[in-house]
Amino acid sequence: MLFRTRKSSFAASDGTPVWQGYALLGDTVTPEQVAAEVAKEARLDITDVKYIHEKTGKVVKTFLQDGSNVNMDWVAFVITMTGALLSSDDGFDVDRNALVVRAHTRPPLRDCLAGVKLRNVTGGLRAAILSVMDNTAMEEGVITVPGKVLVAGSNILIDTVNADEGIWLTSKKGDVVATPEVLANDASMIDLAFAELPPDGEYVLVVKARSGASTDFAPAMARRIVNVRSAA
Repeated sequence: MLFRTRKSSFAASDGTPVWQGYALLGDTVTPEQVAAEVAKEARLDITDVKYIHEKTGKVVKTFLQDGSNVNMDWVAFVITMTGALLSSDDGFDVDRNALVVRAHTRPPLRDCLAGVKLRNVTGGLRAAILSVMDNTAMEEGVITVPGKVLVAGSNILIDTVNADEGIWLTSKKGDVVATPEVLANDASMIDLAFAELPPDGEYVLVVKARSGASTDFAPAMARRIVNVRSAA
């Protein structure tokens, strides 16, 4: 499932920007689509499923109108009152208060997304590293010293004015172990060079870039496993 982060209009007490996440959802499923899937799962006629749905709604409504909360396996319908009371003895005021029904999801519906992996995108853009080629080793996915490195990808234009954009070499745990010098850069290419590299081994090349998108959006991130190898 995809989501994007966008800068909130609010900020922390010390002025630090606050970011909010928004899920990028697909189309809303209609009652007819739900009925069709239930019919297939239960091997029933879709007309019968729609009839059961209709009658279930009618029964739930009757219980609520009688003053009962309705607790089902996957959702609970709870009656609450809106509006403030002016005192402990204050009564219901039709101009100030109202009875409403709120739905609260229950396990397992509430927890059905627990295993879903999220991937961040920026302003609808997805950054990607397609290849990493060392000019010295001339071997894809290998970085040596000395020598330049050419990174090819999409939406990887870095604005160095923004501190949260850049390219780094990190450990698999995410710790930055080296920061290269960017020699040239556009949306599909980064030409860079490392002054120093960590010991030989497997690392992650990380790019954070907006590719010209508004700073209201968090930068998109792309990663690629690379091997650091001492030059022969």
